[in-house]
Amino acid sequence: MSILYIPAYSPPERSDVPDEQEKLRKWGLRIEVAVSPYALPAETESTIVASVCGLAQIDTGSTQSWIAMWVVKDLKLKPIGDGGMVTASSEEEQPAALYAATAKFPTFVAQFPRIGGSSLRKPLAMLLGRDILASCVLVYNGPEGFATLCR
Repeated sequence: MSILYIPAYSPPERSDVPDEQEKLRKWGLRIEVAVSPYALPAETESTIVASVCGLAQIDTGSTQSWIAMWVVKDLKLKPIGDGGMVTASSEEEQPAALYAATAKFPTFVAQFPRIGGSSLRKPLAMLLGRDILASCVLVYNGPEGFATLCR
């Protein structure tokens, strides 16, 4: 099991927020991610795979992970089907195109044979939902302003 220390995030242009607890409350948990087209680990060992770097927002309220449409466009991913998305602001399922992608985090790699596209804005490349978090141990230390993620 690998352990990832996640310090409180703040956008570079907001260095005026020095308090770690306030940063964590304001922007949540974000970790670096490199997203690439879907490939099994054995397929990528000897090839160079294009990837897009950004941040993944850890979202314990989301049942599934989502990929930003700007990442889909940058990687020229083709839809592999259609799915649905239910948001906190709507009880009705909204249609969403599905893609296949691989996400490399600092301490682990996650394969997404089917991941929905979402209108996240840069620098957010994806939402990391409970489909992946279900196999992790997440400790949110609000008073100290950091978290740890083990997988």
